[in-house]
Amino acid sequence: MELNNNQHSNEQAPTQLQPLQNLGTKQDSLVQHRSDYATNQPDKKAVLLCPEKTSPQVIYRAVGWVAGTYKPSEAKFYQGVLVTEDGLTIPSELTRQLRSRLKKEHAGYASDPDFFKEPFRWTVYPRTDPVEFHLVAMRPLTPVPADAPGLDSFRVVGLIKSCSDGVATVRIQRNQEPPQRWKHHNEWKPIVLTLEGSVVPPEALGQIWDLEVQRSGERLLVKAGRPYEPSAEDLAWLEKQFVITKTDSVE
Repeated sequence: MELNNNQHSNEQAPTQLQPLQNLGTKQDSLVQHRSDYATNQPDKKAVLLCPEKTSPQVIYRAVGWVAGTYKPSEAKFYQGVLVTEDGLTIPSELTRQLRSRLKKEHAGYASDPDFFKEPFRWTVYPRTDPVEFHLVAMRPLTPVPADAPGLDSFRVVGLIKSCSDGVATVRIQRNQEPPQRWKHHNEWKPIVLTLEGSVVPPEALGQIWDLEVQRSGERLLVKAGRPYEPSAEDLAWLEKQFVITKTDSVE
């Protein structure tokens, strides 16, 4: 099965982040939260208790780029596993967004046993605990566009919910209000990712951070990060939206 280079693609190179030593620890001026936590007692686990609502000038993200072969299950073609280039078998599913595009452009793909035979470069929405991927877009492995993000790299923008012992939990939510009939559907609920690495400092609790993440096996490791500031592209996108999601209380 052939796809052209622009087909089913949803890739955008992540913004290059500064090394942690060059970052300030002041709170993002666009995102003010109440920080009800103790940071003066290193022997205690730092946990966010009650953040205030976020600024509407935030675009939450949790997206990555992984190479592998999708193997659908016998029961449901849109649920299966992704066999990565390093040999892992990761539970995965085709999102409604991708299935809709495939149905329009390759009407019989779901019943074609050879459609997913080749490995592809996938745009994925990650989940952790346990790790799984929601597959959003697919494109051939070659040629690789000059501006394509690196394989196994991820961009995460979300609220730092907890940070302790080299592990951070980050809350990500939808950037728009769901349609009324989907309001309580799991697909629209906020998610929490568990990321490893010592890049995120305790002072980041309650703030929105922009993180550069790398997959290593089934682990997602934070390589760099900074307090989130919307880019010009982010602000342009926000201006086009009628409704922007606001954060409710973190449980």
